[in-house]
Formats: sequence, C-alpha cells, structure tokens
Amino acid sequence: GYRVIFGEYLQHAVTVLLEEPYVLEPCYFERLMQFAKLVLTYPGVEQLVVRTDDASRRDTTCAQRWSRLKHNMGKHGVSLTIDYIPGLHHRKAYFLQQDYCWCLHTD
Repeated sequence: GYRVIFGEYLQHAVTVLLEEPYVLEPCYFERLMQFAKLVLTYPGVEQLVVRTDDASRRDTTCAQRWSRLKHNMGKHGVSLTIDYIPGLHHRKAYFLQQDYCWCLHTD
C-alpha cells in the first residue's frame, strides 16, 4: 500500500506537496483521502499542500470534500492547503524535510 511506497519519505517530512490533477473523479479523491490518512500517522508532518487543476475549484461537490478533509486534517494538527493550477496534468509528490526534499513522479 501507500505506506510501503511513501513511508520512508514521510518519516522525516515536515511538509508534503502533492500534485494531483484529477480530484474531480471520485476514485482519485478517495485515493487522496487514503494518502491524507497515512500522512496523519507521521507526527512530524505539519502541512499537506495539494495542487490540482483549477476545474475542481468550480465544482461544489469537490469543494465540500475539500472542506471536510481540511477540517479533519486540522483536528490532527496538520494544515491542508489547496492550490489551483490551470492545466495541471502530471502527478508528483514532494516530501520536504528540514534540509532536503524528495520528489517522486507518480504517473
């Protein structure tokens, strides 16, 4: 699962930046939620930043999902920031540590 793939990088991460352009699709948002739950199991992570295509900004269902996820992350001390990037296409994950950054291309 995600722990096997990302656990080594999450172990020392302070901020995680995830580029996921397809959150309008329910299956991709569900995967994002699974990843967010994993992030919460690593106490050093303070922030999750999700970059996504700006089409999701105009979708009310997606906005409600974002709101719930942001609230749940905040309850565990992790801030969630959503950045809308027009035309975003590729998936990447960045794991920012105090003095280093890992970048994984997940496409």
